Amino acid sequence: MDTNFSPIATEARAMRTSLRARRKWGCIDGTIGKPEEESSKMEDWWTVQSMLVSWILNTVEPNLRSTISYMENARDLWDDIKERFSVVNGPRIQQLKSELAGCKQGAVSMVTYYGKMKKQQRWATKLQGFHYEIFYKHGRDNRVVDALSRCESAESILVSLSSPVPTVLTQLAQYYATTEGKQLVEKLLKFST
Repeated sequence: MDTNFSPIATEARAMRTSLRARRKWGCIDGTIGKPEEESSKMEDWWTVQSMLVSWILNTVEPNLRSTISYMENARDLWDDIKERFSVVNGPRIQQLKSELAGCKQGAVSMVTYYGKMKKQQRWATKLQGFHYEIFYKHGRDNRVVDALSRCESAESILVSLSSPVPTVLTQLAQYYATTEGKQLVEKLLKFST
């Protein structure tokens, strides 16, 4: 199955990899054929088919699942899904790419907005490890911030003005100095030996 340029290429590759890992891809590509009707292997073959049909249907979006014809043979089901969803609509894909490229958040392009958002997420992650309080200071009284807001690179000045001090180790040391903390350490030492 050539799915390199198909809209379902990623899902198809993932399913193919999963089925190969379970040695079941041959049921889809036809290298493992259906045994004779009277064969002792027929019941096992139907068991595998039922399992494969179930796996394939469970990977399909629930709202699309009801539109797919029920088939008991995994290869027929795979071919039906491939035929329905592998249709490439070049003009629509180009239209979506153009819309995405022109997408804006307010007056800022999405690329710029996303970059700022990632930067804010990094700072939020860095600040999560610290205990800090934010106090409102009226504009006239807050001369440092007022001066920094006029700088070209306020970020570098902010970093040099602030020095966050982690308090976790101090809090742990204080806790372990208490009777309760000492008892906990003793229990842990007994438990580990």
